[in-house]
Amino acid sequence: MLRHSMVSVALLGIIATAGAPVEATAQDGADDAEKARTDWHLTEARKGFCIQLLLDPAKLRDVPDGVRLLPAEGYAELHPVLRGVVKAQPEYKTWSPSSLCFYYLGRVVGASEKIGGNPNPAKAPVLGIWTVAGVAGTGRPGNIVLDLRSNDGDLRDAAEHAGLELEKLTSTIGPVPREDGPPRSEERRYQIKLGKTLLVWDGKGGEDTTTTPAPVSWDWQVRGQNRRWITGRLTLKPAASTPMLGSLRVEGNDPAARALQASPIRYVGPSYEGGEGELRLR
Repeated sequence: MLRHSMVSVALLGIIATAGAPVEATAQDGADDAEKARTDWHLTEARKGFCIQLLLDPAKLRDVPDGVRLLPAEGYAELHPVLRGVVKAQPEYKTWSPSSLCFYYLGRVVGASEKIGGNPNPAKAPVLGIWTVAGVAGTGRPGNIVLDLRSNDGDLRDAAEHAGLELEKLTSTIGPVPREDGPPRSEERRYQIKLGKTLLVWDGKGGEDTTTTPAPVSWDWQVRGQNRRWITGRLTLKPAASTPMLGSLRVEGNDPAARALQASPIRYVGPSYEGGEGELRLR
């Protein structure tokens, strides 16, 4: 079962540095969250992507306590693809917008350890974040984390030092098998397993690649250790952005798989590659 403790995007390196305790003074009005902050710097980004979904709030499990899910209708940050679905099929206007994002890292530097560094992208550390539109923590509408995972034990340890608990995922990358001949060199298969849920994407990049696209930012809230809410902002300055052409299937029969399978759309992409970024936790 996915735990609530916690695109298209890529990360190659992370430097995690926790801010030193700040001595309280009459001039210092910073609260505890600002005193205990973490900045992760993302350099030499590799690859990643997001899946845009609609989730049935009546059937969604593992929602953090005290969170009120928001409907797609009227949600200011609704993805254009989801907006089109709601307009064409108004029966989904009460469903909640959701993003499931995966970041393939090359090199992670956190605390006293160096994580990753393997030139083989199939063996790179992976960070997965699943969010849903809701209200909690700060009391403002935003992206609430349902699940945060990684395939790398050192990365999970580094996140724990930042006050986050990461569950485990597994990921493989390889050619798309063919029954009638050899695999096509331009197509790749991404397999990602979250607990008992398996995601399989087969496809390739589109021709409409944009070089040096505009930076993108993504804000979210996650319940960390000691049930404290942490606010995160991920900012990326990718070197390129390209559409993802292919198909996605979801396998499994646990609550997470059923929630993903029930969505009327599972839009994948675009893929962000190269560049750099920063993840700030407060």
